[in-house]
Amino acid sequence: MESRQEESENSHPNPEAGSQKFARALLISGLRDMGLGDLAGVLESRLWRRTLIFVFACQDSGWDKSWIESIFSSVEDLHRGDASVRKEVTNQCVYLLKYLDKE
Repeated sequence: MESRQEESENSHPNPEAGSQKFARALLISGLRDMGLGDLAGVLESRLWRRTLIFVFACQDSGWDKSWIESIFSSVEDLHRGDASVRKEVTNQCVYLLKYLDKE
């Protein structure tokens, strides 16, 4: 009987862990959309990064807000150059963040 109780306790994920996963997925998606999109996506990203939703996503993700902002800014700066380089760097940043999310 104890093993069934342990199973039911372990079958319910930690709400904080779910919130962290959601926040990280939101940030990763925002970075991918901005990096792989056009200049309109950059403008939307700038506006989004000034909202409380972005602030809360950074807090809930467990990642440092200034670190996340620096990644977004760096990818945004690549919109001035070669699109293929920007897309490759964006894909590598997304891969890195997804990898860090698994740890």
